[in-house]
Amino acid sequence: MITNVIDISKREVSGINAKRYVADITRYHRIQTSPGLHDALCYVKSRLEEFGYEPKIYSYPADGEVEYLGFRSPIGWRISDGELKVVKPKEIFLGRFIDNPTLIVAHSGPAPEGVEAELVDVGKGIYDHEYRDDVSGKFVLASGHLRVVFKKAVMEREAIGIIHYSQNVANPHAYPYKGLWPKKDELEKIPPMFSISFEKAIKLKDLLGKDKVVVYGRVDSSFYEGAIELLEARIPGKRNKDVALIAHICHPMPGANDNASGSGLLLELARASMKLYKNKLIDIGYGLRFWWAPEFSGIYAHLAENPGLEKKIVSVINLDMVGGKQDIVGGVLTIIGMAEFNPTFIPALAYYIFEKVVEGPKAYARPETLPAIKFKLIRYSGGSDHHVFVDPFRNIPATAFIEWPDRYYHSDLDIIDNIDPGLLKTIGTAALSLALTISRINEEHFRECLYILANFALSSLQDITRKTLGEAKWFAMKKINLLSRMYAEAIKSFSIFKIGRENANILQEMSDEIMNAGRELMNEVEQLSSKGLFKEAEEPLLKNDEVYARTRKSIVKIVDVYEKVRGEDSEWWLRKVIDERNSSIVDLFYLLVDGKRTLGEIYDILKLDFKELKPEELIKIAEILEKAGWLKRS
Repeated sequence: MITNVIDISKREVSGINAKRYVADITRYHRIQTSPGLHDALCYVKSRLEEFGYEPKIYSYPADGEVEYLGFRSPIGWRISDGELKVVKPKEIFLGRFIDNPTLIVAHSGPAPEGVEAELVDVGKGIYDHEYRDDVSGKFVLASGHLRVVFKKAVMEREAIGIIHYSQNVANPHAYPYKGLWPKKDELEKIPPMFSISFEKAIKLKDLLGKDKVVVYGRVDSSFYEGAIELLEARIPGKRNKDVALIAHICHPMPGANDNASGSGLLLELARASMKLYKNKLIDIGYGLRFWWAPEFSGIYAHLAENPGLEKKIVSVINLDMVGGKQDIVGGVLTIIGMAEFNPTFIPALAYYIFEKVVEGPKAYARPETLPAIKFKLIRYSGGSDHHVFVDPFRNIPATAFIEWPDRYYHSDLDIIDNIDPGLLKTIGTAALSLALTISRINEEHFRECLYILANFALSSLQDITRKTLGEAKWFAMKKINLLSRMYAEAIKSFSIFKIGRENANILQEMSDEIMNAGRELMNEVEQLSSKGLFKEAEEPLLKNDEVYARTRKSIVKIVDVYEKVRGEDSEWWLRKVIDERNSSIVDLFYLLVDGKRTLGEIYDILKLDFKELKPEELIKIAEILEKAGWLKRS
């Protein structure tokens, strides 16, 4: 029974110990391909060796040019010190690296002797019309996408430095984490760059409204041809495949919740797993594989340089931002749901186990237990390393535990004091229980897991029918139809395990049952619509039979597309995708492109989540991706 697995995991996983590991990791400035990241990996490696593992750090060249599965590697970068201050009309100290590590933009160019220059406010700094004043030889103050500001202010107009800020009203005192992620041929052109709090930016704007402002910035940094490094530890099982538990260990100091929390908790799960294994309290079917890596780049490099490795992984559990005190950071623990392009069993199983693990107070006058934390299973979203595995090019069942939002995310105020050992224990128990359940799915848990997923699917279809009451009839019908097909495919995803003919027949029967349930609910919508419970509205359609295929096996890098195209396409992409923050539409669209679906069919899926998406906008996205070399006509 899965409850037995949960009990074993709960007794061994320690949230207090996990927080100790989190605290240790926060002491390293963990920018990708940097000395700090290497040192953090060495720390984790040393602890793994103490636990009895034989861990290994894999290393792959990273120079800002070489690509892995279409994903460009970061350049090596080290930072020693830096500071920023106003010198005229009066001296105002704005920050220094030792106090605010995120003050220095990751990949800032060096200025060890310091640079003093006039400051010009260019608004967002991403549109030509914002550059009314000459910025040559000056610092610019800007809030738009950093790489676009770099292009407009530095590459095109010879600005001598950038002071960047985010309009973060919720956290105005924090210094945001920003990175340039330069290409190899840009290194000599990169100026000193700083990231300041919204509060400091307002003060600078106030000064600029009254007088000429001169700032002084100093950065002691350097670039070098570095290495992408991934740390692996493993407990082999009876089968020749593994369940992978992963966490990205990158991000600047302190980076407590993002993502020292995931990395520290993963280290605690490695400790707990080895102890349970040595004491023969668990029996491993599929092995357990633990990875600490720089986000995206580490996973892509490791898979690219080890062909066939993905065939040895049956499932992936990603830990990303898993420790923030919810009353402080304002977050909700989310469990990443099924992807439209790759529906599998693991999200529903993760949610079931998490519900079992969460403990809270008893309801008033009832024996019912209330949840101690806020959590929710959400529709699929990327943004972290599980995205690499769910990609149809790899087709590996994956989910993630991610706390979102976090008002201190990507800033110098993402500190260890924000971390909750109780939440670490809860998520750690759920993640380890999920891994151990999958590890023994052939031997013990197959029928139980299958029942859990089928029950989840049927109840979810009922739930979505209720939630769409009052919506357009076409929307409810399309939503039910899509979800029933996704759940039916998720049932069939159990076939990746060697389940035998009898169980394969059961899968087909349950898959058919889900589809039948969907059809019955669509008939119910038809009946309720005649009673006025659903709106009669015209469905937006895209009558386009174009079929595209992807040219890369990685996610779309939104700014790379912008830099590839020219003229009206460039301006449209800048405005609609970058500035209006519609990158999630592009991201999901790209993974729905499979060389089989027409553009119209993809639009039918996307419009259910992105109601404001117009047919002509999707056509434009596809055309620009084709011009940028990310798509080809099939």
